[in-house]
Amino acid sequence: MIRAVLFDFDGVVADTFTGHFAAWRSVLPQEIELREWMVRRREGAPAFRIVQAIFADNNRPLDQESARTYVQAKNRIFRQKSTSRIYAEIPSLLDCLGDLSCRIGLVTGTSYKNLKKVVTEELFKRFHCIVTDGDTEQGKPDPAPYLCAADRLQVAPNRCLVIENAPLGIQAAKAAGMFCVALGTTLAPEELAQADVVLPAHRELLQCLPDLIAGA
Repeated sequence: MIRAVLFDFDGVVADTFTGHFAAWRSVLPQEIELREWMVRRREGAPAFRIVQAIFADNNRPLDQESARTYVQAKNRIFRQKSTSRIYAEIPSLLDCLGDLSCRIGLVTGTSYKNLKKVVTEELFKRFHCIVTDGDTEQGKPDPAPYLCAADRLQVAPNRCLVIENAPLGIQAAKAAGMFCVALGTTLAPEELAQADVVLPAHRELLQCLPDLIAGA
């Protein structure tokens, strides 16, 4: 039986894509082509890796120091201008997990400052552990962030269920030995096929969560 549920943040707990994408566009050079798929398919990875990949898509190398400078500028704009919101079903999902006596974790490649811009203090308190950018040496798709959360919660990885929305996060969860449910909030179902279960969105997750906890 599942003892802990670990949530990704962007695209799972909060609808943040529009804010992140606009912030990337505002800081990247105009000659760098930026399309939504360049960000969506890499969601979950450390932000400096995402911007390096965007430059690579444009056949231009970008060193890590420069990449981190872009990330800092992008995050400042995100926090200043973002209108990101928590998905409406999240409080009900957390209530359900409380009723099922599950530990709850938040595991994300975004920064703690970005989280604080979107998540209220009340909601923060409902997570028993939070793993953000920089808490582990390696980010997604490496399993380290999810293994870190399992360790902090003192729950074996095979007793953890992960809620994800992006391929790199799914890879990280499966590499950690965890059961993974993917939500189609930002990508088509066929791009989430590595997950154990793929659901359209949060409403469907809420409906089947007790069965997933009991049967995963």
